[in-house]
Order: sequence, then structure tokens, then C-alpha cells
Amino acid sequence: MGVEKIILDMRDKRLLSYVLKTAVDIDLFEVVGNDNLTLEDINGRYNYDKPMLEAFLDTLCATGFLEKVESEYRIPTNERRFLLKSSEDYKLGVVGVTFTYDHLSELEKRLESSENIIEHDGNEWQAVTNATKRFVNPFMSLVKDGKIGNIKGAWIDVGTGQGSYLLALAAYETDFKGLGLDTCYEVVQSARENSKDYVGEDLSDRVRFSTEDFMQIDGIDYDTVMFNNVFHVVGYDVANNFLMKSQEFAERVIIQEIHKKGYENPIAFLADLNFRMSLPNGRVFWKDEIESLVKESGFTKIETMHLPTDSKGIYLTVGCKE
Repeated sequence: MGVEKIILDMRDKRLLSYVLKTAVDIDLFEVVGNDNLTLEDINGRYNYDKPMLEAFLDTLCATGFLEKVESEYRIPTNERRFLLKSSEDYKLGVVGVTFTYDHLSELEKRLESSENIIEHDGNEWQAVTNATKRFVNPFMSLVKDGKIGNIKGAWIDVGTGQGSYLLALAAYETDFKGLGLDTCYEVVQSARENSKDYVGEDLSDRVRFSTEDFMQIDGIDYDTVMFNNVFHVVGYDVANNFLMKSQEFAERVIIQEIHKKGYENPIAFLADLNFRMSLPNGRVFWKDEIESLVKESGFTKIETMHLPTDSKGIYLTVGCKE
């Protein structure tokens, strides 16, 4: 067996493990039990986004943990003794532990705090973490190609993390200032430190970071609001409130988000579903849903483009006022 096949097999097994862990974490097999249940029956327990839940259930069917007869889902009879807690042969106790929101927040802090060094390579601004290399540089390539439009002016970045997007923009364009908002104090402190020495330049006079509530911000001095992978965490209603707030002062919104349609492999789509479902309002959006939210909030000139990275489900939606 070649190395490439081994790596791909490991990847697929890891992705499938996320799907199975999600089913265990939400007690799906206990909900189904010995019954035959429709999508509506199951969603009555969870009240999730129906298309997302259906994709999840169908993936479990494709992998043999469930089966679908007409419009009803059930656990295969021969497999019930391994999947139901009441059975002496129950096997799912070995599948991980449930991650609470607090656990995920702590993990996020640890990951973010490792991103303290910024490297400069030619015209590319790269933080040491792979996430920033994968997302910030592709974003900056769209900026340099003129796909985002004029970047001069003042931006608010909601969900700024380490501030890498704002700092890259400020390093690229001198007539730029930004306000980065994040709910995590430790992350904001790290972003402030980064701004004092970003590829050898002190940008702290043009880019500041805060834990302020976006809904309470007086945005009169800002013309662009960017939402950086925020919507899938806060859910539909809060996303709508954010956009309505933005239209009070901004001429443009930029939403970087995961889109369901971007995933070619349904298991790949579900790989991080365990994270999304563990959040109170977490969900993944269809491209049309985000564009509709943007349009309804008053930004009628809309363009959605793929972020040129290896993560095929990441898109930018740019909405401008006419």
C-alpha cells in the first residue's frame, strides 16, 4: 500500500470519526432507539437546520450506522445491540468525550495564542499558524487583484482573532485603519501585541483591538464591516442583527463563511459539524441564505467569490450599497 493511499485512508477515517462522535454527543442513537422516525420526528428533538441534519443522517446511512426506508430512518436491527446504551454489547462508550462550549473556547484560546510570530516572505504576510497561511494570504491575493474593491478607509473586523486580516491590510495600504473586535480578552491582548511589531512595523496607531460589543459600537467613522467566520457560530438571527446594524453606517459588508454547497464530499462537510452542533445557535449557511440576508439588510450590490484556498467550502460575500 502506497503512502498516498495510507494518508487518504487515515483522512477519511478521521472525518468519519467526527461524524460518529457527533451522533454520540447528541445521543442520536438513543433518540432513534427501536423506532422508525422521519426527519421531522428527529428534528423535533433537536430543532437543527433541516438540510444540515438530513445530510448528517444520510451520511450515517451511507456508512451503515442508520438505514433509510422510504422517508423513515432506523438503526439496522443487527446493529442495535452495539449502538444502544441499554445493551450489554454497547460499543460507543469508546467514542471520545463530549466537548462543551467552554472546552472549545479554551482550545480556541490555546490555538490562537500560538500565533504570535508573523513572518514576511516577499509580498506575502504569513503568521506561523497554518490557518492564517491558508486564509489570510488567499484573502490578500483577492485584495491585490482588485476583487474586494477599494480598501482605503476604515474597517471593523468582527471575530478578528489575532488581527491578521486587519494587520495585513494595514501593511499593504497606508491609507487604512481598522478596529478588530473579539469576545476573547486573551486573544485581543495578543492581537494588540502583534500590531506593535507586524513584519517590523508598528501598526498600533492605525489598527486597534477591543472586546467591545459590535451592537453597541458607534460606527460613524467606519465604511466597511467584515465578519470573519462569525455567522456559523452565532446563527441566523444574530447574523441578521449584525447586518442590520452594519447598514446604519457602513457602505460595504464582507462575510467570510463556510458554505454548505462548497463541500464535494458529504463527510468532509460534516467533519466539523461536531463543533457547530455543540454551539447554542451553530449552523452552516447556504450561499443563497447569506446573499439574502445581505440584500434584506440594504446592501443590494452583491458578489460571492471562492476564497482561493484548499478549503473548498470557504467563500467571501461582498455586499455594497448602490
